[in-house]
Amino acid sequence: MLARRAERSGRERLASVLRHLGQGVVATDAQGLILAANPAADALTGAALGAAVGRPLADVVPALDPDRHVRGAESAAMPRVQRLMGQDVLVKALPVMEGGRPDGAVFTLERSSTVEQAFRRLRAHDRARPRPARYTLAHVVQASPQMQALVRRCEILAGHADATVLITGPTGVGKELVAQGIHSASRRRGQAFVAVNCGALAPTLLESELFGYEEGAFTGARREGRAGLFEAANGGTLLLDEIGELPLDLQTRLLRVLQEREVTRVGGHAPMPVDIRVISATHQDLRVAVQEGRFREDLYYRIAVLRVDIPPLADRPADLEALASIMVGAALREAGLSELVEGVSNALPAVLRTHDWPGNAREMQNFAQRVALCCLERQGVPSAGELRALIDAPLPEVGAPIDPPALPTLGEKRAGDELRHIRQVLAECGGSQAEAARRLGISRTTMWRRLRSEKA
Repeated sequence: MLARRAERSGRERLASVLRHLGQGVVATDAQGLILAANPAADALTGAALGAAVGRPLADVVPALDPDRHVRGAESAAMPRVQRLMGQDVLVKALPVMEGGRPDGAVFTLERSSTVEQAFRRLRAHDRARPRPARYTLAHVVQASPQMQALVRRCEILAGHADATVLITGPTGVGKELVAQGIHSASRRRGQAFVAVNCGALAPTLLESELFGYEEGAFTGARREGRAGLFEAANGGTLLLDEIGELPLDLQTRLLRVLQEREVTRVGGHAPMPVDIRVISATHQDLRVAVQEGRFREDLYYRIAVLRVDIPPLADRPADLEALASIMVGAALREAGLSELVEGVSNALPAVLRTHDWPGNAREMQNFAQRVALCCLERQGVPSAGELRALIDAPLPEVGAPIDPPALPTLGEKRAGDELRHIRQVLAECGGSQAEAARRLGISRTTMWRRLRSEKA
């Protein structure tokens, strides 16, 4: 009698659990007869399964025929999508084994929309998790003595775990790559590397992105608030790219974070301690910005404890050729033209010297993609002239005349004679603008402007 009472109590507890499950659950015996079902299964199938205990499941809901769904544990591991009651339902059937033989089955049913929402939440959570840096200092092209010395310097300063670093250099020169390399060489390498472009966001949005916000801090704020990038980078490194674009009021808040090592969310009052290393990057001369009142002097000295100045590609011919070889080779291999890599690489050096590459690595990446497309069209190695035509033409100055006069003036005639002389010296120097400028006794910039005026 006690055993029957305990068994009845167990069945009641199981029935209570099934009733409260959000998933639909249906159990059958070895003959496919319904043993139990919960209300969620009734709602998803549109059948009164709970009242159909003892009847074949295939008769009540033909789409859930146990013989069709359960064919051993291997096939049961894969859920199937069934159309029930005008909606897609994810159905998983698991066999119940007894003595090594099937003795029934358990079906679980769930709306596909619920599964999709859960998957999106998981993906969003995965994206929000801080990640370590992707690159190391080994990824920095260092064929030139300048970059070899720079990488050695970065390896040394990476050991100063909390000292701020200011990386300067023209646009596209690889400042974030170097920042990631410093992080990867430091003791923080297993922690998060978080980057934000200070010039890409509106000041109000940038403030909430950096410092986070509390519930109700502003209209549209999340009910639970949100952590900022300082908190996301806790234990790791935060890169403030284009820090010269940071508004003055946010410069004041940033200075306090660097001084106190704590951050207060927008709309909040309780400061939270943060353990981060801040690396800043800019293409501007911040000392000039300080003189002009656009950048706080005390913040400048706080972010520039250590400095790394990356020279442009035009000043590093060895790196220019190495980077071109890497990028063009990768573009050709991606296009399925591996057999052309050697031939194109051999033709590149003479072509590269005819341009100053003001866009640095970004401009080189564009050039590499054009080379690959040209090779696909020709199904062979382009000529030097074709390769040279793929390089970006220098940008015209604002306000420069578009259409020249019909008849040349005396000044234009003298300029034409000058251009012919420059071209002649440039040809004698094998296309090297640096050597030609030295022979002519003018700067490379002046010579480049003369040549550019010819193309305008």
